[in-house]
Amino acid sequence: MSWALIIDGRVRQTSDVNPAGLYPPNWVWHAIPDTLTGLVTHGWSWDATAGFVPPDIELLRQQRRAALVDALNAAHVALGAGVSTLEQATWPTQLAEALALTASPPDTDGDSLPPCPLLTLMAAQRGRDETPRNLAERVLAAAARYTAAAGALVAWGQRTEWALAEAGTAEALMAVDVTPPRS
Repeated sequence: MSWALIIDGRVRQTSDVNPAGLYPPNWVWHAIPDTLTGLVTHGWSWDATAGFVPPDIELLRQQRRAALVDALNAAHVALGAGVSTLEQATWPTQLAEALALTASPPDTDGDSLPPCPLLTLMAAQRGRDETPRNLAERVLAAAARYTAAAGALVAWGQRTEWALAEAGTAEALMAVDVTPPRS
């Protein structure tokens, strides 16, 4: 726990040592909430209602938003972990071809199927004895898993962004968790 010495409504000093009995009794010390430890410094002010107030709460809000964006970007990268960027670059084409292919009735003659050059090539060269239609089903299943995970992250990010926008105090801002949930 840390404490802040308040003089004329301003933070003048912080301490990681409990000041009780160490300083004159008329010195006013306030415990710094754990969510603000390391942030409250000289220049912050103290308000009996709002608690510790940073010199610029909008700057603190921007910093929290930047931390949120960084966390979302890292979580997005983690969704594709273990998959090459080359393969990821083909995902839109794989999905488009898979959607077109699976939209055709199962008994459609091979010559009447929509062109799907990427899935045809992949199915032929993967060495797994699969058809483009089999591969299309696997692509759609993978796309559904990715969409579910990404959708949950986007929704969490939006909820967190709203919480940051609504936070009226530094303590409330810092209490908003910007660590994405595990998918």
